[in-house]
Amino acid sequence: AWGPPDSTGAGGAVTEGNGSSANCWATNLGTWDGGNGDAGFYADPTTDSCLRSPDIDLSGVTGAELTFAEALDLEGGDTAVLQLINTVGDALIAEVYTVTDGALGAADWAPANGGTPIDLSAGAGLTVYLKWCLSGTGGDTNDYMGWYIDDVVVTAP
Repeated sequence: AWGPPDSTGAGGAVTEGNGSSANCWATNLGTWDGGNGDAGFYADPTTDSCLRSPDIDLSGVTGAELTFAEALDLEGGDTAVLQLINTVGDALIAEVYTVTDGALGAADWAPANGGTPIDLSAGAGLTVYLKWCLSGTGGDTNDYMGWYIDDVVVTAP
């Protein structure tokens, strides 16, 4: 979902986008109440959520890099994966970033991949899109907020 986050859970709180922006992309922006007054949880183990970027034309470049900010609150064992997809046939080129969490109180905004740009050169010469996917693997609680994404930038160095 896109909009203003208002989520509080085991991982802390996400009440604004990165850098105090008004909006961000998120697994759940706070519309679901887990029955205990906390907002913004994803349902585990039934979550299989993906966010798809617009098409990115890399046909005229030899390499590209991605940066974005994330706030992460996942139940242990759940996984967040970023895929690079060829628009021709929606073919997976590569999984370029994978992250797990399970840490309590750690849902602060931070640069993804520790601030190191994510290499998208495998998509050079193609038109691609990015697909962020969060999968629940069978946890027994619904008190984690998920994956929040903001400030997505693709550059061709």
